[in-house]
Amino acid sequence: MTKWSNLFKVVMILAIATLLAIPVIGQDDLDAIGDLGKKDSRPSGAVKTDNPNHKKLSKDEALRVRIMEIMSGARTMDDLAPISQQIVGPPLDEKEKIYQALNRMAFGATPGQVERMMDEGGWESWAMAQLDPESINDTKLEDELGSKYPWYGMTITQLHKRVADQCERETMCDRPGCANKRELYGDLPAVILHRAVKSERQFFEVMAEFWRNHFAVDQRLVSSRMVYTTTDYEENVIRKHAFGKFDDLLMASAKHPAMLEFLDNWISRKGAWNENYAREIMELHTLGADRYYNERDVLELTRALTGWTFNPSNDRFVFKPNNHEPGMKMVLGKRIPEGYNGGEYAVNMLAKHRGTATFISEKLCRYLINDHPPKALVNKIAGKFKSSNGDLKKVYEAIITSPEFMQRANYRSKFKTPFESTVSTLRAVDAQISDMRPTARLVGEMGQAIYNCPDPTGYYDQAEAWLDSGVLTRRWDYAWKLIRGNINGVAPSQKFLARVHEMGSGEKAKDALIAELIGADLGTATDKMLDDIAKTSGGSSSNTLLPVLLGSPAFQQQ
Repeated sequence: MTKWSNLFKVVMILAIATLLAIPVIGQDDLDAIGDLGKKDSRPSGAVKTDNPNHKKLSKDEALRVRIMEIMSGARTMDDLAPISQQIVGPPLDEKEKIYQALNRMAFGATPGQVERMMDEGGWESWAMAQLDPESINDTKLEDELGSKYPWYGMTITQLHKRVADQCERETMCDRPGCANKRELYGDLPAVILHRAVKSERQFFEVMAEFWRNHFAVDQRLVSSRMVYTTTDYEENVIRKHAFGKFDDLLMASAKHPAMLEFLDNWISRKGAWNENYAREIMELHTLGADRYYNERDVLELTRALTGWTFNPSNDRFVFKPNNHEPGMKMVLGKRIPEGYNGGEYAVNMLAKHRGTATFISEKLCRYLINDHPPKALVNKIAGKFKSSNGDLKKVYEAIITSPEFMQRANYRSKFKTPFESTVSTLRAVDAQISDMRPTARLVGEMGQAIYNCPDPTGYYDQAEAWLDSGVLTRRWDYAWKLIRGNINGVAPSQKFLARVHEMGSGEKAKDALIAELIGADLGTATDKMLDDIAKTSGGSSSNTLLPVLLGSPAFQQQ
């Protein structure tokens, strides 16, 4: 048996053993799914319509949506979130606090970053700077991206000309515009990964990833328009408003051609309503599933938003009065006037609703604190959301400065998504990047293709979604190939490899690498695995241990 086979076998055994110790879905979830299966998707009192053009979800489709909502967290399982959590063990020491900050407000540490932050006085000054991303100079990265990606920085008008005017077909063709379409399709995920790895504005990138999944759209290759409008959506919706006001972010997404096309509102008109966007703006973007609203509200909001579309010739938002359903509507007990102003009023009403404050705060706490954040913290953050009128920067700061952020119970309590795992691996080895597109494709193969989630829920950030042996095997395989120079376009820096080489071999190397990459105890299973590797590979050199640690369950915790 080869050295590769032995190592693969050891890692797989550890992965399976680890997974067997962690339930993927709880009985409460199963009970909830079972109950949903017994219910009609439309509650009593919902508006009924005989209009054949009014698309409604079937019971099977509604049940599938509800199951996705439970898994994504859109449908809250209140009994899973205790009111308070006890601190397990002693308070975090200063070094552990730095690791916690780098695992929550960044995609992990770069070589030597923990020691530098210790020398500079700890995590707090770094965190405060991260909360003000505009104060951090990132021009080196921006210049690098501009030189690598020709479309970078283009307006939506320029992107339209580059693709749509030269590629009229929805499928692939030989025209230059179709080549441009393929280029954009591969380049957008590459740019997102590149930024996540190399940006000095790490917390900005962390939050961009959150909102990218919250306001998910699918960059469909079969649609010329979605390929380039999603590129603009990333810049002028997600990144523009990630540290601004929630109502501005919501409105920007509502009016953008990428969202209008993805959720079909651009074709919703009087006499032929499409309720997809009206449903998802309440279920996924603001209130949360089945909170405060019913099917009548979905239909009334659908009618209020008829005529919200875009001009295909220039991809600009436009309201078409002739497509709008006339008359007053009633949404959440509020009278909504007809016309464009009525739709805008309804969207702003949702942004400022108390249910939205709670739902968004809960998701943010789950993302930055723990998969099941305490209710007391969620309520506190929801209060800040309301009092600040949805000022996202102030909401983030309230979470980061809360006592729960540095509680031991929340230290290394989350499991990395494929995106987070890949980015943290590249940061850990000080990766040198010449072409990020091959890695972007590999992230897709791990199950998280960027801007290619077909469901409007976006990708889930809870552990249950990613805990299976196949996930861990792919992550370990990526780390193994990366260290051996077998991933096209990225490689560990020579400076990092020299740093690792200096660690030597044996217990000394193992302890040094654990301190560098993990910052915590490995646990007996992973520790035993490293000892087994030492036996099967004829020694525990740092170069042998490095890829195993990067792919290990311990490195996947954050």
